[in-house]
Amino acid sequence: MEFENKVPSLGPDFNFIRKLPEFSGLPEGIISQIVFCLEREVFEKGKFIFRQGDKVKRLYILEHGKVEIFKKDKRGKKLTLWHIESGGVFCLASLFSKLAFTNALALKDSLVLCISKKELMSILSKQPYLVNRFMGCLSKRIFTYSTIVQDITFRSVPERLASFLLRCIHLNCNNDMLCTVSQTEIASLLGTRREVISRTLKRMCENGIITLIPAGKSRYIKVLDREKLIALSKGI
Repeated sequence: MEFENKVPSLGPDFNFIRKLPEFSGLPEGIISQIVFCLEREVFEKGKFIFRQGDKVKRLYILEHGKVEIFKKDKRGKKLTLWHIESGGVFCLASLFSKLAFTNALALKDSLVLCISKKELMSILSKQPYLVNRFMGCLSKRIFTYSTIVQDITFRSVPERLASFLLRCIHLNCNNDMLCTVSQTEIASLLGTRREVISRTLKRMCENGIITLIPAGKSRYIKVLDREKLIALSKGI
C-alpha cells in the first residue's frame, strides 16, 4: 500500500491540524488536546470508511488520499455529493445524528485521522468557538445539499450537464477546452444514469456543441462551442 510505511507511531503533525479551517485560531492547548485524541487509520483504495446507515462513532480528517461521499438507493442509483481531498473534514453532519446518511469510499489509498464522538463532544462542551466553526461548516453542507436538490428537481439533465462541463473544462497545451471526467462519474455527480449522460452527450455532439475524443478506454469531452453550452446551461 502507498502509505503503509509512512504511518508514524505518534500523533499527527500539530501544524497540520492547526491550519485546517475548522480548527484554526484555537488555543494551542485545545489543539494539543485534539491531537492527543486522534488516531490514524489507513484505508485501501475501494474500501468503505463508513456506510450509509452505520452508527456514527467518529469524526474524520483526510491527511492523504481521496474520498468520495455519496448516497445510493435500493435500485443502485448513485448520487455523489462531493469528493474529499487532503485536509478535508467529513462525517461532521452525521456526527450529530445517530446514523450516517451517506457513504464514504476511499478512491485512493487514504490516510485518515479519526477522533471519537465522545472525546470530541467533551471538547466542544468547553469550546463555544469551535462549536461556532462547526456550525459554519454544517451551514455550507446544508447549502450544498439544497443546491443539489434544486438542480435535480428543477433543472433538466442537459442543463445540469452543460453547467457541469462549464465548471470542469480546462485548457490543455493546444488550448482545447477538455473535460476528462468519465461518463460514469458525471452520472453519479448529476444524480442520473450513465445511459442518460451518453444520450445527452450524443445530442450535444449532433448540435456541434462538443465532440468526444478517444483517450484509452474512455473518451474526453471537448467543447467546440462554449456560447451554445452556456445557452444550454440556462435552458435557452
